[in-house]
Amino acid sequence: MRGASGLLLSVLVAGCSSADLLRWAPPPPADASTQSLLISVTSDSSTQLRALSFQNGQLAQPLQWAIDEQSAQSSLRLRAYGYEARLPTLGLQPGEVGRRPGRPCSLEQPAAAYELDLMAEAPTWAEVPLTLDAATVALLFGDAACAKDNRCREFESRRVPLGSGEDIFSMVALDDRRVLFADLAGLFYEAEGTTVRRRPDLDGLPAFSIASAGRAGLWFGGRSARAMRGPPGGPYERWTVGTSTQATIAQIAQSPTGRETLALLYGPDPDTPSATRVSYHVFAEAEWRKVADGPLQEVKAWESDIVWVSDRDAVVTHGANIIAHYDGSAVHTLDVNANQLFDQNAGALWPAGPDAVYSGGRIGLLTRISIPFDSVEELAYPIPNTVQSMHAYNGGLMISGTNGFVGQWYPDADSCDGPQYHFDDALTLLPVGGHVYVGGTMRDRSQMNELTILTPL
Repeated sequence: MRGASGLLLSVLVAGCSSADLLRWAPPPPADASTQSLLISVTSDSSTQLRALSFQNGQLAQPLQWAIDEQSAQSSLRLRAYGYEARLPTLGLQPGEVGRRPGRPCSLEQPAAAYELDLMAEAPTWAEVPLTLDAATVALLFGDAACAKDNRCREFESRRVPLGSGEDIFSMVALDDRRVLFADLAGLFYEAEGTTVRRRPDLDGLPAFSIASAGRAGLWFGGRSARAMRGPPGGPYERWTVGTSTQATIAQIAQSPTGRETLALLYGPDPDTPSATRVSYHVFAEAEWRKVADGPLQEVKAWESDIVWVSDRDAVVTHGANIIAHYDGSAVHTLDVNANQLFDQNAGALWPAGPDAVYSGGRIGLLTRISIPFDSVEELAYPIPNTVQSMHAYNGGLMISGTNGFVGQWYPDADSCDGPQYHFDDALTLLPVGGHVYVGGTMRDRSQMNELTILTPL
């Protein structure tokens, strides 16, 4: 994650007999998906908690604490919890947070958590487990439990015709309101709310995989092993990844701080024409290098995924029964024969904290896998068909797959009952700005493809 821009945090330590001491902290980490923050300051004897919202990647309110000198003799720590929901959805208002029962359980599942020692000579944020500390829990909920009301949402579905019948594999958020996506004909589109407009200035860029490149803009990966990086509209840096221009970059993803970018390539094997050669490539220090080859497989490009769970650790899945861990230097493959749950594994992942991922299965099975690979937990069957995409949503997961199924799963409510949303195969989805954008494939190739926009009722 990059640091939230536009504001430093300050803590005023007020003393009676000496000059007041103003301590500064760098902005807490955040990325384009972060919409709210809880920040606590804990001294020797007290904890204060504030809620803040994000606007265009910046903290929307100034933030300063006054801490009594006697309560900050030896310890002064900040904790930051990031959420992908807005403050009203979390039952919060901007400003100081006091005890109140009945706040939603989604507060117990932050998307990111960091800690900073304000007494250190050079304070820096460090990643910590995705668990609220006891003082924060007490301030949020008092002596009562969180409200485990049904968080399952119902949606209004709207279809927007596009300009070709080609598939949509990838989407990326431009900010907290806009989504950029492309079809495999190389036609690009931008969606905001329920409005979709063409982006002909981007047509022809690689379109298999689009991902955030942080301050550098976006990554584009696609056919002929082409990778490009730059802000939408350019200028772009350009690379051919690997040695074969017959390969396709099926997935590309940058680590939270931008230290490395991992790409998954599919290419033909000269000795086995019916099989696909899979390879892993890393971009670091301005150049690409191959770090590993995967096994020969008969795979489809959409049956793959890459997620970073920390700045060093990424998890990759491709084809049937292949899931791998890149640890910053090497690729380690899970022994799928050791656990029968993976006999039906497909190609969708989402981070479940710094040491685990959620994995979607070929029969709709959702599992939680620890990193390193030493345990697998079966969670639920949120959809009845192959899982193709998943994303954090409302404290849980929004999940899509073949036959157009879109479902929801929440840790405290299992899967959601009620209607499924049917359209053709839903290969990718992205919640942004209060809507869920769903793209995929049309089985009738004579028809124009569509973007489906789901709006909560």
